[in-house]
Formats: sequence, C-alpha cells, structure tokens
Amino acid sequence: MISYKNDALKQVPSSAQDGAEWARTLDELNSTLNAAGTLLRRLDSELVLPPDRSAEMQTELETVNTEMALVKKDRDLLASQLSDAVVQTARSMNLYVATYQLHGTLDPEEVLDAIAEIVGDLIGAKSFMILLRDQETDGWKVVLQEDLPTHTMELLSGSQYRGGDPVIDATLADSRLRIEAHGNESAIAAVPLRMEHSIVGVLAVFRILAHKVDGLNEDRELLDMLSDHAGSALLAAEVFTSTRRRLKTLDQLVGLLPGN
Repeated sequence: MISYKNDALKQVPSSAQDGAEWARTLDELNSTLNAAGTLLRRLDSELVLPPDRSAEMQTELETVNTEMALVKKDRDLLASQLSDAVVQTARSMNLYVATYQLHGTLDPEEVLDAIAEIVGDLIGAKSFMILLRDQETDGWKVVLQEDLPTHTMELLSGSQYRGGDPVIDATLADSRLRIEAHGNESAIAAVPLRMEHSIVGVLAVFRILAHKVDGLNEDRELLDMLSDHAGSALLAAEVFTSTRRRLKTLDQLVGLLPGN
C-alpha cells in the first residue's frame, strides 16, 4: 500500500471521516422517515371519523405523504451527491499522495518503487513494465517490470524493447496515452512518460485486477498524473545521481594532486 512519508499527509483522510458522519446522519433521517410513514398508515387504518371529517383527514394524509415523498427524493439526491463527493475526495487524496511520493526523493530506485506502488496499489495493475530511453543505443530499455505475460518475452532482447506491441509502438510514435478495452496479447494501456514536450519512456499495462469492471478509464486522472510527473521524476533522480558520482570522482582526482 502507499505509505505516508510525512505528518502532513496523515491529515488528508479527514474528509473521508466527514463523509462517514454524513452517511450516519442520512441513515438516522431514513429511519425517522420510515417510522413516521408507519405511524401515518396506522392512524389512517385505525382512526374512525365522521364522514365530514374523514374526507378532510384523508386529504391531509395525502398531503403529508406527498411531502414525505419529496423529502425522501431530496434525501436520495443528497446521499448520491455525498457518495460522489467521498469518491472524488479519495481520488484527490490519491493524486496528492502519489505526486508527493514521486517527487519526495532523488534516488532512482526509490522513484521506481514509488511508481510501482502507484501502478499496483492505486491503479490496480497486476502486470506492467516501464520503458525508458537508452541514451547509449537511442532505443528503449526495461527499467521496471512486474509479472509480465509469457508472450511479452518476444518483445524483448535482454533488457531492450525490440518493438512489436501495437499499443506500445503507437504511443512511442505519437506520445499519446492509450487505453484499450481488450488487450488480447497486446498491452491494455500505454502511458507516455513525458519531460516537457518530449517522451522519455512508456508505462505499459498488460493485466489489471478482476474487480475493476470499468478497466482503466476510472483511473484516467492518475494515469495523466503519471504521464506528466513520472518521467521528470526519474530523469531528475538520474541526473542527480550522475552529477553526484561525477563530483565524487572529481574530488578523488583533486585529492591526487601534489600538495593535497
């Protein structure tokens, strides 16, 4: 699961607690309305009135029943809006935590771990891989993989991606995010990892959890966030590591000079 890395993040779920309190309030309102309806039906069946009052009481009862129906309709609408608000709050919290995790470190391995947690825990991917541009060969190398299907081995030569998956190849060509309804033997999603206007890698998803009946469409915001932030976070970490390595080498060379 995604772990919170500072105290500020631990305060994020308070909106979800407010949602739970609203849900309990709606349940109490529902119980009260049901009890009132039962009482009115009982009065309607047991109360014996003179003919001239019976018609008047019947009209009043119909008016009350109409008002109760309107209250129930408003209650159902409020419950639906509350449910939507709770879902949106949870999504916003996930986006906040995921973005923080990506930019909370300059260690390339930790950035990759953060991406794996987001893809596995928040998006629900069971099988995926990340490709980054290989500066030496100008090709694409696999830097992270999880439970790849057997047929994907035909796409790889060691850690190099040779091409052959139509969804991945199309995204590498035009830098567009793609979500497929049925992947068959190809990827069901290809997410371009961008650095400004250039593509530096691709997240390819092959399988997701069975309970995600709507596929990856419900996670479009998270996928867009990964497209905008994961590539820059990885490159920043690699540049930092490379610069630190060079500075260390330079310090060692300076130490070898006479007089040091």
